[in-house]
Amino acid sequence: LKHKHEAGGGALDGIIIETTGMADPGPVAQTFFVNEDVKNFTTLDGIVTVVDAKYIEQHLDVEVQEGGEYAALKQVAFANRILLNKVDLVPEEAKLRRIESLLRAINNFSPIERSTNSEISVDLVLNIGAFNLARTLQMDPEFLKTDRAHVHAHLQDSTVTSLGIDMVCEIDIGIFLNWIDMLIRNNGASLLRIKGILSVANMPTGYAFHAVHRIVDGNFMPPWADEERRRCKLTFIGRGMDHEAIRCGFAACRATAKNLRDVRETFRFRVGDAVECRTDLGWECGVVIKHLYREPGILGWVPYQIRLDDGRLVYCPRDFCDLIRKAAIRRRRGDAPSRRCS
Repeated sequence: LKHKHEAGGGALDGIIIETTGMADPGPVAQTFFVNEDVKNFTTLDGIVTVVDAKYIEQHLDVEVQEGGEYAALKQVAFANRILLNKVDLVPEEAKLRRIESLLRAINNFSPIERSTNSEISVDLVLNIGAFNLARTLQMDPEFLKTDRAHVHAHLQDSTVTSLGIDMVCEIDIGIFLNWIDMLIRNNGASLLRIKGILSVANMPTGYAFHAVHRIVDGNFMPPWADEERRRCKLTFIGRGMDHEAIRCGFAACRATAKNLRDVRETFRFRVGDAVECRTDLGWECGVVIKHLYREPGILGWVPYQIRLDDGRLVYCPRDFCDLIRKAAIRRRRGDAPSRRCS
């Protein structure tokens, strides 16, 4: 489509991708953030999930009882719009409300629209800007509201839940990015969606953040209005989430001197330590010369600035073992730099 469009094949109003009923929407959504050609040519507008009102409870029960791939659960959890279809086959209003409560227990943050024969206004499912959080909040200020009543899952064994965080605070973006990277690194398979708006300390604009499994993206919004109260709103949807641990982890991202000291204490290396860090040339030896390093082009800060043995200055974006490790050859102060790492 891209090549045809560039060759003068006509304007595109949009692209609709229809997946099978058993498809996991995660990898499809990730394509729009991983593939550079696709990312530059398209913008993911939203994910619409069509739910069979007559059989959805049965499908979810089977997935839970048989330990399946949770395709239906994932499709509901990933949805930006949920189309509850075939409602004409479920004449009991009480049952429809029960089904809607079940869907909200999995995804409490996306609108549910009832339909018969999938007949619905296209305005409800096209050009919704659901992956553009700034636009979404302009259209629907309640989109990330978290004080709405939470409905417990009707499936006792279902582990897919949603968590909303709404705090009047400013975060340290460096602490947040380090925390979210670690959270996704350890729980990426079970964290289906993260989305939200962050109030970042020392920045005049909000930061729109979202993640699909292990793929993270974000962008700055227009400046906060003078009368607007700066706050952070985040939505987590995942399987087997530890809600209290996530709340505590986010609270530790607030921009306070104590939180910054606490983060520094978790660093594995101190200033002056000999380390090996992974560069474009492979593992190279050097010395840590600074913590919480900042420079133009870096969002927030990174844990370490390092002077390599050849004099080059580099930085390590995260304190991960596959990026920085203890030097294999230790040298005394005054010794000549090692020529290679081994």
